[in-house]
Amino acid sequence: MATTDIELATTEIGQAWNACQKPNLEFGKVLYKWREAFSAQGSRTGGGLAQILRKLNINEGVAYYWIEKYEISIGAKVPKVAVPVSQEDLDAIKANCKPTQPPTHMGSPSTEKQQKKFARSNKLSGLFPKEWRFNVSDHGDTALTISMDLTEDEIKDLAEIITLGLTARAR
Repeated sequence: MATTDIELATTEIGQAWNACQKPNLEFGKVLYKWREAFSAQGSRTGGGLAQILRKLNINEGVAYYWIEKYEISIGAKVPKVAVPVSQEDLDAIKANCKPTQPPTHMGSPSTEKQQKKFARSNKLSGLFPKEWRFNVSDHGDTALTISMDLTEDEIKDLAEIITLGLTARAR
């Protein structure tokens, strides 16, 4: 792709970005046009759409979201449709799911530090209901990251428990 095309794309995309208070289909149209132009040329030289978005400080996720919306509006792409699932089907799925197991390590921890982290992780895993799937990442003596897959109701329950605990601690 010629340098003048990259400059023109940068100018047009920048103008489209600045012209809209919020990204919209017109913005998506300009991005789509240039993505197609760069894709046709097989740009792998640092002059593609992603590089222009970075140069203009435009979030790539936002840009590709509006490209997809534009593609749907012109019929170039079929929209993703959520299919409702009945409570009966959800119950059947839950009944057939195997409970998740606590994380295991391949082999045994080799150093004393690793053994302490492993023991701490296992101890912490006992604090959660067994049906909750989670991961504990130990980043040292005080820093932990805990990620869990929870339902919306479980998140609400957990938030209420945390709020009650913090309120009680503050008294």
